[in-house]
Amino acid sequence: MLTVYKACACVVRRDNESHKLLAFEHPSAGKQLPKGTVEADETFEEAALRELEEESGLKLNRIGCKVGVLQRYVGGGPEEDGPLELHEWHIFMLEAPGGLPESWHHRAEGSAVEDGLVFRYFWQPIPTDDNAFHPVFHEVMAKLAAQLASA
Repeated sequence: MLTVYKACACVVRRDNESHKLLAFEHPSAGKQLPKGTVEADETFEEAALRELEEESGLKLNRIGCKVGVLQRYVGGGPEEDGPLELHEWHIFMLEAPGGLPESWHHRAEGSAVEDGLVFRYFWQPIPTDDNAFHPVFHEVMAKLAAQLASA
């Protein structure tokens, strides 16, 4: 079985007494977090930073901490209808730089599947019960919430 490594960049900011997470609305796939496949020549951390820049336009230089690893079995390919694969997500938390707007749009680049799509970015309270997020993103947010609670 093929293992596909993914990196997820969780950009977090403090908002009064709570934390908010940078999320986006994909034009055809619902609400998501910046993530993508790790390329052969990069570390998990480098992949998280690259995916964040390609999908949001934010260029950050460092990871705050590794939140954890999440494994899931899915069908391969863009439509997840191919042979079963193990997707291993490496989840990283990054501190949001000051001065970011409440929302913005960014034209994705770097991926043949997403190149040119426009994503709408916004700040999402953590955790959430918003069903517009795929269940895997709820799992990511649960790990992130646990990390923030223990800090």
